[in-house]
Amino acid sequence: MSEPVVVVGGWASPFVTRVCIALRLKGVEYEFLQEAVGRKSELLLRSNPVYRKMPVLLHGGRPVCESLVIVQYVDEAFSAAGKPILPADPYRRAVHRFWAEYADAKVAAPFTTSDTERYGRRRQGRCRGAGVRRAPAARGGLPGVQRREALLRWG
Repeated sequence: MSEPVVVVGGWASPFVTRVCIALRLKGVEYEFLQEAVGRKSELLLRSNPVYRKMPVLLHGGRPVCESLVIVQYVDEAFSAAGKPILPADPYRRAVHRFWAEYADAKVAAPFTTSDTERYGRRRQGRCRGAGVRRAPAARGGLPGVQRREALLRWG
């Protein structure tokens, strides 16, 4: 009998979804423990004492934290199950890691950073003051393709 696999996280998190997809690709059965929004369980805090964030994968009771690290762990720990998630070639593997980290930094970051991290202060009430930046495209200054590229770079 194999060791139990448990994912601790929230259903709406793209990082938790990444871990669940990796486990499904490998055909690994797992238990999902839903975290309550705004509250962190004792299990989560005990399993990830450094960042205190989800997702956390528990494999045989041992915690693995951070979604990209978990995906790599799943790929290696369950190498006999299913196709590999990441390529075997070191260069192609590095390219995949680069784009995954890029997506985390540029695409998902606006959804995960707090107002304190983003603006250096807590925002009170509506968006006002010098601490709030608007994308150049939101000001109507850039046409077509440049507008899309500016939105991708902004953040």
